[in-house]
Formats: sequence, C-alpha cells, structure tokens
Amino acid sequence: MAFSLIDPSRWILPNPERVVATMRSLGTDKSSAGTKGARSPLVISTVISPVDLYAYLKSRFGPPNGFAMTLRSTSVDNLIHWQYTLECSDTVFDITGLNTRTEILAYSVNMSPADLAKLQMNIQAEIACSKAAILQQKKTFEHWRLFLNPYRRLSTIVSRCDSRLRSIAIPEVQSPPIPATRAQLDRFFNDMQSAAELYQEAMELCVTLDIVLPVMGEAAVNFFMLVLAKPEIRNDERMREDFGRRPIDVRIKSLHLVCEGFAHPVTGSEDEFKAFLRIMNRRNDTLHGNVDPRASTGEEILFDFGTIPLLNSHHTFSQIALANALANLSPEATLDSVDAIRKFVEFLLSRLQPDPRALVGRAMEELHLGFRTETGSIGVILPPAQMDFFPVVESDNEDEQRTQ
Repeated sequence: MAFSLIDPSRWILPNPERVVATMRSLGTDKSSAGTKGARSPLVISTVISPVDLYAYLKSRFGPPNGFAMTLRSTSVDNLIHWQYTLECSDTVFDITGLNTRTEILAYSVNMSPADLAKLQMNIQAEIACSKAAILQQKKTFEHWRLFLNPYRRLSTIVSRCDSRLRSIAIPEVQSPPIPATRAQLDRFFNDMQSAAELYQEAMELCVTLDIVLPVMGEAAVNFFMLVLAKPEIRNDERMREDFGRRPIDVRIKSLHLVCEGFAHPVTGSEDEFKAFLRIMNRRNDTLHGNVDPRASTGEEILFDFGTIPLLNSHHTFSQIALANALANLSPEATLDSVDAIRKFVEFLLSRLQPDPRALVGRAMEELHLGFRTETGSIGVILPPAQMDFFPVVESDNEDEQRTQ
C-alpha cells in the first residue's frame, strides 16, 4: 500500500512536538515484535551514493538534526556519523549514516522491502533532479584522499619480524648428535629438518630486517618533512624534491630548517644519529648482495685429489651447512639494530616541541591517513575501530533476529 514516506518530495522538517510525542509513545509501547514498538531499520541500497544522499538532504534541510548528533564526538571515531530526523504525513522517521551502511527507520508505519524499493527509485529520481544543488553542496565539503603511511607499514613489518626472531632463540637450536641407535636414527632426520627450518627462518628474518630497518628510519625522516614542512617548502614542489635528493645525514640535520615545530636541531653528534648512520651504511652490502669470500667465517674444508673432503671436526655435512646458515648474519646484532632504529625515531620526536611531537607521534601510528590537496594538510580520516550494529540471524527463521 502506498504512503507518503516513499515520496521524498513530501518530506519536511519535523514538528518538535510530534517528535517528542512519537518518542514517548515508543517508550510506553510494550507490544510484541512486529508492531510499532519494535520496528527495525531498513538498509538503503548501495546504488544510492551516501555522499549524494547526504548532500541532497543537507541542501534541503540544512545540517543533520537527529538526536544521535548530540552524542557524536568531534572526530571520525563514531558509531553514527550523521542522522536526519524528518516527517511526512504518515510518520516521523530517521535516516542514519553508519560505518557500513545507511538506514531508514519509520516509527509509526510498517515499511516493507517493496516500499523501500519504491522509495529508493524515488530518491534516485530526486537526486537526478537536484544535481545542481547537490553539486553546490559538495563544493562546501572538505576533500580528502586516503594514502598509506609508508612509515607505519614498515614499522609493522619490523615489529612482526622482530617478535618472531626473538621467539626462535637460535642459541638453543642445536643440531642433533650423530645417531648411535635405531631410535636416534629415526629421530635424526626429523630433528635436522626442524633445526634447518628454524635456521632458514632466522636467516630470512635477519636479511629482511637488515634491508627494511634503514628504509624505516629514512621513512621516519621523510614523514617529519611531510607533516611539519614550512609553508614555503610545502607549497614548492622543487624545494620538496630537492630535500628528497639530499644525502640522508644532510636531510636529518636540516629538518629544523625546513620543518616547523623543532625545539632543538640535530647536530650529528648524537649517539642515536650515529647509530642510525651505521645501519644505513651497512645496508648496501645486503641490498646489493655484495660478497667477499675472503671475509668468510665459515668452516674450513680441506681436499685431497680434488674431491676427497677432509674436516677438522667430526660433523656431518648437514651439520656444517646448518652451522653456516647464518654466516655473516647475527640475530643478536639484527635485534640490536631494531632497538637502534626505534631509539632513533624517538630521538627525532624528542627534538620537537610538545604539540608537534604529539601530532607527529599520533600520525605515525596510523596506517591510513588522509591528504587534503587544497591545504596540503595531513589528517586521520578513518576511525581507529570499525563499530556498527548488525542484524544477526539466530536460526533459519529470518524473523528471529537480534541486533548487536
């Protein structure tokens, strides 16, 4: 049965007395599910753009006026982002923008899926007829674009590798003894395989960290530039490019010249600075695969007649290969480098004044950030946790639902 709610042209701002009376009636209505005291919202189809719907509503009715707006925090960290309370001759109703969907809830009429389908068609038609007003409204919105924070991505990789490398405890991973009994023989190959896999994983983690750690430190330096660059630098592409081409030590020492918020410059004499440069200088050999066999510390193997191997100790070749798996690599030294990079980042933060320090520290923890082209601003534009209400079907009977 048709009713006025499905015709958006008949929507009006609510009469406050009617809204209050409707809410009071809901509070006193103890009727069973399926009647007006226990209505459930319907989800507006994804074919209707949330921003188009919001711009349409705002162009007609002004800022969102729903009760949920009084509960919002002044951030993106909200369960309900916007809500309009409107009325037509049939009912008072809410249109609510949540994290995952847009809902409509009518308080005094039963709205079926068929009614919703008709309403959506009518909303699309209204939006098509209101393109000019919607476009004008969109111009008043701030335009931000998501980008991935490279520093946070690298620090996440480092944290995972660091945690796993610490858990392997390489000094406790010993190659099994030469088997002397049948039982030992049965275990020998499995034990060798397990030990080899742990050494292999430790090798992979060491190499990964040795490559990623310097990049993480450099990403931190560039992030400071991104967030704190002075206006004359931020708005000059050539100046930004020039900064990026400078040697890393020069970039670090010049941060206080090109960025706002530094209380103390980096002089280059600080232990954290020197430790970071040592890590940077070591990365080239790993990154380019430079090898100097003369510097090897591996097992010496003698040969007679060119093919008869002679060992200095009683070990199998598998044991020798296992012991050499971490040649020129040191889990302990790599973990020390992890600590050094983290201390370097903390050192850079300590050079800042309190407010910029809090700003940069907060932004560095976010994987997803937003960039506003018009102002060059960086901001957090996604909520830290995705919260929402979801209808959960308890059984095959879809009428038995609850909201959590």
